[in-house]
Amino acid sequence: HLEATAKHEGKTLREWIAALADKDDLNRSRAADAVAKYGPNARAAVPALIALLKNNPTDLSFFPALMAIAAIGPAAGDAVDPL
Repeated sequence: HLEATAKHEGKTLREWIAALADKDDLNRSRAADAVAKYGPNARAAVPALIALLKNNPTDLSFFPALMAIAAIGPAAGDAVDPL
């Protein structure tokens, strides 16, 4: 897993988290895939991932967001109740 301070494809984890709210579903999907690469270090992304899943249930980014939560693992426990 990438460290929380590492860059992936030139972006920081914070930038990938912000991209989870992008208007374009392909960009949201790409962001969720990137967040997953940080694994448990992406714990800060959980609220944004929950919002993405709630607001875009039929979206291209839905499955990648679920996979990102799975990659975060137990640190994403906050996602269980809303889902």
